[in-house]
Amino acid sequence: MAYHQLGLLVTLLVTLLCVQGGPSIASPPFQRGQRLDRVAWHDDDWFLLGYNYPWHEYNKDFLPGSGQNVRANYARIDAQLADLRAHGTHVTRWYVFNDASAYPAFDGRGQVAGLSPQFLQQFDDAVALASAHGIYLIPVLLDGENLMRWDNPGAQPAVLTDSAVRQTFLERAVRPLLERYGRHPAVLAWSVLNEPEYFADGLNPQSDRLRVPRETVAAYIREATQLIHRYARQPAALDVGLPWVGAWQGLGLDLYLGHWYPWMADYWPEYSPYTRPARTLGVDRPIVIGEFATAATPYSLTESLDRFYAHGYAGALAWCYPNNTDRWCDYAGTKDALRAWEQAHLAEVDVRPRGDRLGIAAQEPRVIADWEAAGDPDGWTLEWGGGRALAQTARHAYTGTGALAVQATLEGPGWHDVAVARWFPASHDLSRGSNTLRLWVWLPPSAPPGLLGQVGVFDAQRQLRFGPEIPLTPGSWTTVPWAGAPLAGVRGLVVSIGGNDVRFAGELLLDHLTVR
Repeated sequence: MAYHQLGLLVTLLVTLLCVQGGPSIASPPFQRGQRLDRVAWHDDDWFLLGYNYPWHEYNKDFLPGSGQNVRANYARIDAQLADLRAHGTHVTRWYVFNDASAYPAFDGRGQVAGLSPQFLQQFDDAVALASAHGIYLIPVLLDGENLMRWDNPGAQPAVLTDSAVRQTFLERAVRPLLERYGRHPAVLAWSVLNEPEYFADGLNPQSDRLRVPRETVAAYIREATQLIHRYARQPAALDVGLPWVGAWQGLGLDLYLGHWYPWMADYWPEYSPYTRPARTLGVDRPIVIGEFATAATPYSLTESLDRFYAHGYAGALAWCYPNNTDRWCDYAGTKDALRAWEQAHLAEVDVRPRGDRLGIAAQEPRVIADWEAAGDPDGWTLEWGGGRALAQTARHAYTGTGALAVQATLEGPGWHDVAVARWFPASHDLSRGSNTLRLWVWLPPSAPPGLLGQVGVFDAQRQLRFGPEIPLTPGSWTTVPWAGAPLAGVRGLVVSIGGNDVRFAGELLLDHLTVR
């Protein structure tokens, strides 16, 4: 994480010591060759490029019932990931359990009880949204920056320090994620821990952190790596400051995410990735620069990328997207430069399977309904709720000249909505790319706040499933997305607009329903 505190100066000898404690673990079968300046993935070698998206809201992204979780901010996160992808991000880090204070769940004995279905739903949404924009995720399981702080009473350091609790964390929290996503094409790697050097004894422990024996930290890294190799096809990674990257050899890791900030040059200039080639750091796996400053640095973003590339690092993930702004972060001032660098190196950064070199984000969406033909609602009818009339209109449109106008009356206590649907005579396979349905909804300026939009799918058995509820903005067009929708066998499509305790009488518009 970018807000490090300067710590104790350690000697070069201590820095280069390797952690002992067991034989090296073989790399997963997908690893091929020994090239250290690229990451092997999808039968090719890649330079990983992007900005960090460490969270939307720390400790709340996957929190059930929170107004700050992924589902509650679905459209906002969708737009943020679209912005990242438009400016050159192909790979990003996203923190998962953080300091373990919000999730996973613990039982009365202080052991991990497991993950709730609601947690998994939030994670499902995060992966689906990233996939919809062609962005590969590196989930970071634990954040050592906050996990070991003395002044963080909610943290649960026992998930790392206590062997019994650690086993319940790995088996009941990490393993379910690996079993669910260990083969997911949008997950590129799993980082087991962020910045262990700031609490591991003998490295660079800080006075405001617990001090943990290095052997204990190594035991967690080794066990988490073994679990990843057992249940996932993606590599196991570690986030670590570059001066300490050599301290974690022999634990079976496949990838290192090295962090470097300008303050480090005052203490360990010999480790600067701006001057030191990756191959001289003495590790036997690729090193990606997992965090580097885009502000308060003497180097421009372009110069940073050029130097990392020339010195044999396997990628660079800039700090960071503005959900976590700090003194090291300048997304607005550098995103155009990263986009330009991406375009100049597209063949090496566009992480895609062979045969899909353009990627999901570059695919043209398939239009399902656009309501352009005068007087033709294109098979859509009122399905339930407070709808009074439905017709194609040319008065206002998101794209083209036509839209679907729905006259609705919603009033009274409780939930009220209007739903329109399109039924097919037989099941249709609408699958495409990331299976992202997207509709645009317009509300008049007089509409009340609190109205929500959803798209839904009737399957072959006419069972209805809905995507996320998206808050609609009166007086403007709002996108209503559903990434990863079940589109293999679709008997019907439905759109619902409604809310709790709202009063609305008037016309709303639908336009440009697509799948990509």
